[in-house]
Amino acid sequence: SDLLETTANPVWAHTNFLGPLFASSSLSTGAAALTLLNAGSRDHQLHSVLTRFEDLSSAAEAAALSFYIGTAKQATKPLFRGKQSKLFLFGAIGLGLVAPALLRRSKSKIVRNGIAPLLTLFGSAALKWSITYAGQESVLDPELASKNAPSTTGEPFWGPAQAATEYAPPR
Repeated sequence: SDLLETTANPVWAHTNFLGPLFASSSLSTGAAALTLLNAGSRDHQLHSVLTRFEDLSSAAEAAALSFYIGTAKQATKPLFRGKQSKLFLFGAIGLGLVAPALLRRSKSKIVRNGIAPLLTLFGSAALKWSITYAGQESVLDPELASKNAPSTTGEPFWGPAQAATEYAPPR
């Protein structure tokens, strides 16, 4: 995700929270995978620990997502109104964060230890997919691309104009 943040792509570059978002999403995915692997276990303490870890990692993911959206602001337009909006809103947020948080409270072991973690895995994939492809879409949006341009001369930030002014040897 650091590589994504260092590009000139508006969805990826207008925030410092893409890394924490992907990291916390990976933590909740790992917790969900562990829950699935131990679904048949009768160890109640293990299930209790895994549920707490899933809750904490999902809360961290929700917080990182909030900070990501809050700091990226207009650059997230493709996530809310673009081709990836349904996958992002319903897949990543609805089925990936909200539904598992509710289903982990179920009295049914199948729902709590089977369906909820599967939805978390799906939601994590939906999150990463939608952010990646919304990033590609944001580059094609003239309004977002112009706001992301680092110079008014039309040259990229690594171009000769900047090199001449910032990196010229002192006289």
